[in-house]
Amino acid sequence: MTKKDEDKNLPVNWEEQFAKEANEVAALERPAVAGIGFRGGIMTYAGNEIPGNSITGIAIAYTVEHAYYSGKWDADNPVPPDCFAQALPQDAGRDGANMVPHSNVLAPVSSGCAGCSNFEWGSGNEGRGKACKEIRKIAFIPYNPGDTAEMIATAEVGMAKIPVTSVKHWKKYINTVNALFQRPPWGVITTMTCKANANTQFVIGFEADGKVADDSILAALNARIPSVNELLLTPYTYEDEEEEEAPKSKKKY
Repeated sequence: MTKKDEDKNLPVNWEEQFAKEANEVAALERPAVAGIGFRGGIMTYAGNEIPGNSITGIAIAYTVEHAYYSGKWDADNPVPPDCFAQALPQDAGRDGANMVPHSNVLAPVSSGCAGCSNFEWGSGNEGRGKACKEIRKIAFIPYNPGDTAEMIATAEVGMAKIPVTSVKHWKKYINTVNALFQRPPWGVITTMTCKANANTQFVIGFEADGKVADDSILAALNARIPSVNELLLTPYTYEDEEEEEAPKSKKKY
């Protein structure tokens, strides 16, 4: 019997095969998504006000995003940024040094974020801050004691854009979680709050409520990360979303 024939007779490790196929499929499917908003200092989930301006769950993944708008932002008439870059934190580099404008950008301001005039301190309005805003986009799954792995595997994902004025609090939280638990954010339970602030209208805060202790829930979270990352990296587009309906032919057959 040849080596090839011997390999054919080896027992199949079904669990490994299941895991491989499940991860491949999960990476292609987009989960149900709801927006977490902070407009006017009021935290909302899917458009509904959240009691107490606080939500507890698991920050399963996040991205770094740079967005430059040449005009004034209008929340009632949102438009894509003139230039933007996005990356997973492990790809962004320190302070976004490795980030470059997305290929969808029609007229990139610079070839890279590092050294871009709009990403320099003092380039913002009246010489304050940066003209290009550095934000964090966080994928958040609400969590309650008693939730099962099956519930986590199908739970709706809340997408929250953390404004530049609160990014420092997210950075501090990441380092705190690492120091206390030696885990990434998705390995702990997080409470996210929105509180009034005299200088910035509101500020987003984060607090760790302990480790995710159930191995089956950790496995369910880990399996969802590829598809959630893909969702987080969905780029802005500059094409009209509404396609014109093709004119109906008047020709009779």
